[in-house]
Amino acid sequence: MPPLHMGIPICPICPITQHVMKEPVIDHEGNTYEKSAILQWLKTSNRSPITRNVISASQLIPNRAVVEICSPNNNIQDNVSNCSKCNKTMKVSNYKGNKNPLCYNCRDWACKHCTFINKSSHTGCYMCENPR
Repeated sequence: MPPLHMGIPICPICPITQHVMKEPVIDHEGNTYEKSAILQWLKTSNRSPITRNVISASQLIPNRAVVEICSPNNNIQDNVSNCSKCNKTMKVSNYKGNKNPLCYNCRDWACKHCTFINKSSHTGCYMCENPR
């Protein structure tokens, strides 16, 4: 059963099936569909059922935000793991893509001024010398 708010499902409904999505995917225009429904649709049409613009199956990617919202364990407080570098306990997402979670202090970071990706050990940007 999907999570409810005041008795109403908070999970988006597929515009094709009119059912709660189990495996949501998003197209390049930002529209979300149930994966099996949009793949079936694309067998007979190369146009979006919403905008009628041309789309292809290769443009569909998993909609992790909807997966997170609709997960039965979407309470982030229940999802804890240890940093794969320093072993610090931290809250983690339901997303299963990252098998080695890193805490804030252990992950590389992008400078807010020049966007250079710095190593986690640097307290200032290697390129422009601005602080983290």
